[in-house]
Amino acid sequence: LFLLLLLVTLATLGAIFISQLDLDDYRYELEQELSQALEQPVNIGRSKLAFRQGIALRFNDVTIGPQDTPLVEVSELTATLQIRPLFDGRIILDQVHINSPKLQLWLPIENRPERGTTHQLVDKLGISILTIRDAELTVHKRNATGSKELFTLRNMFTVLHGWQPCQTANLTVSGQLQQPDQPAEFLLDFNLPSSPDPETWRQEQLDYQLRLHNLALPFPTKQSETKNNLVDLNATVRGVPATGAQIFAELADSERRTQHFKLSGNWHSSPEKEAISQLTGELLGLPLTGECFLVRQEKQHYLGG
Repeated sequence: LFLLLLLVTLATLGAIFISQLDLDDYRYELEQELSQALEQPVNIGRSKLAFRQGIALRFNDVTIGPQDTPLVEVSELTATLQIRPLFDGRIILDQVHINSPKLQLWLPIENRPERGTTHQLVDKLGISILTIRDAELTVHKRNATGSKELFTLRNMFTVLHGWQPCQTANLTVSGQLQQPDQPAEFLLDFNLPSSPDPETWRQEQLDYQLRLHNLALPFPTKQSETKNNLVDLNATVRGVPATGAQIFAELADSERRTQHFKLSGNWHSSPEKEAISQLTGELLGLPLTGECFLVRQEKQHYLGG
């Protein structure tokens, strides 16, 4: 009897705050907010309540960018809601799941959002976990006569988790880089800083990792007569930039593991200067040593080494 009473009470409370939600108003407000932040037109076709590990909103036919050449197309987006704000008539997202989005990026980027836009949006919307499955990204380069496709990433899987205001979060992206013969597998894993402000992230622990497997080089190497030989790339950045972060990069043959390139050094970041010191490594068997730096000046920057 108690369990039945509890279920009835919960159902009644759920019906009360669900009936208070105006999805059309929220959809319109979300369109306006995203459009203003991204400096691009945003359109959300439909929205409805759903159930996915709790009460959720489901958006369909979401587009970002001009109608004839959208930058982002999402057929379905589902967002679970935080329960407590619903009793106050507020909609705060928790976990967001996006399926099969198509993205277009043109370089150089025009109408770039201001620094910190991503942090502000995620903080305001309340997103703690973002999952994107089966995404496709095509990158183009503008020229005088139009544009040229540079490359396409497919089967992308992205997870952003642990996001909270003024705290670091982890972002993992995997997928395939399309190539003429076979795709190259890639994995990018890094922690997002708590703030885009350099004075903040310079003092935080960075942990970046990039892996590429079966990347086709368009030229032969010393160890191979094949034009499109396959290589693996591994690169990492670990440490606190203000006091010195270790950088490492290695390029090796995918099958024989013959090393083509290796480099390591110490990256130090300050408001006046970016410097990479203690550089050591090898390029096709030849030793490499040195340092490089970028000095910031009021009128122009100076690059040296």
